[in-house]
Amino acid sequence: MSGDERNRVLAEIISSDTVGGIHLQRVGEILIAHERVNTQALHQKAGGASPKRPAIDIDAIERALELEDRYCEVWRMCQERGREWRLAEGLHLLEQSLRETAEHLTGMALRDA
Repeated sequence: MSGDERNRVLAEIISSDTVGGIHLQRVGEILIAHERVNTQALHQKAGGASPKRPAIDIDAIERALELEDRYCEVWRMCQERGREWRLAEGLHLLEQSLRETAEHLTGMALRDA
C-alpha cells in the first residue's frame, strides 16, 4: 500500500461519523510522529547524521509499514462488515491498531532524535 493510500485511509477515519474521539486522537498521534520521523530523515539526508544519531533503522521502517497496513485493513473491515461487528469488535481493533502504529512511530522518532 502506498503512502497516499495510507493517508487517504487516515482522512476517511477523520471524516467518519462512526469513530470516536480516541480514534481521532490516535490519527493525530500518527500524523505528528510521521512528521517527526520525516523531519529527522531529511536532516540525516542533508548530512546531519552523526555517530550519536544513527540512521533510521530499516527494520523499524518495515515494522511501521506493516502496522500501517494493519490499521488500513481493519478500517476496510469496519467498512465492509456490518454495524454489529464494527461496534462489537471493529472499533476496538481499529483503536488498537492505530495505537500500536502511533507508539511505534513515536518510538522511532524518539530513538532517532
